[in-house]
Amino acid sequence: MDSVGSWGSGYFPQLEKVLLHNHDGSGGNYLPHVYMPWWKFNRKNEFLGGYHIEPGGGRFMPVVQQFDDVCDRVEGYGSSLKQSCRRTYGATTGMEALGEMIPNENTDCEIDPNVVDEWGIPVLRFHWRQGENEIKMAKDMQQTFRAIVEAAGGVYSTDVTTDGPAPYGLYDGGTAIHESGTVRMGDNPKSSALNKYCQAHDVKNLFVTDAVAFVTSPDQNPTLSILALSWRASENLLEQAKRGNL
Repeated sequence: MDSVGSWGSGYFPQLEKVLLHNHDGSGGNYLPHVYMPWWKFNRKNEFLGGYHIEPGGGRFMPVVQQFDDVCDRVEGYGSSLKQSCRRTYGATTGMEALGEMIPNENTDCEIDPNVVDEWGIPVLRFHWRQGENEIKMAKDMQQTFRAIVEAAGGVYSTDVTTDGPAPYGLYDGGTAIHESGTVRMGDNPKSSALNKYCQAHDVKNLFVTDAVAFVTSPDQNPTLSILALSWRASENLLEQAKRGNL
């Protein structure tokens, strides 16, 4: 599994006249200053799970394709285009949403029958595909982005497709950098590999203590949950070792 991710941006003409400055602090589109938690949990949505939004912006160092939106809005080239870029630099902000991906039968991993690593050990082969739930969630993300930008007096400037491999700006699998699952925990050995202490059902001295134990991928960053599960697994491991059960 992987967290669902989608991206949108807005252009705020009123920010063109803000004096040049360099005191935004750390952050930008990739390390946002604000975190918006999921707020539609008590509403009837077209999808399961939820998502959070990370807004960003500011006069950080320009990145590749920084001025694509400017070129879409402004016709011209040469000095006139450069002037438009200087005038609007810092007047664009972006929002990134990360949401929960629901497990589906097309997303799993297996031992590759043909490929081995440098020590001759077979490697894992991963399969990933977004489901209808993720597409509906990404659509809601884009609608929310537009509503926020326009309510704040900006112009929503991201064009997204509604079909193809990345509908509504969906990220590819693995690019949200919150991968989890594939060695899920559970009480039933027939449907899970680990018990609630991250201990393998079939191999008693094997404990797996990272995000692979998750049965689903939440919209929140999983680090604190990984630490909590690892702590519980470690305490249980020590107790079982003292009793000579391992």
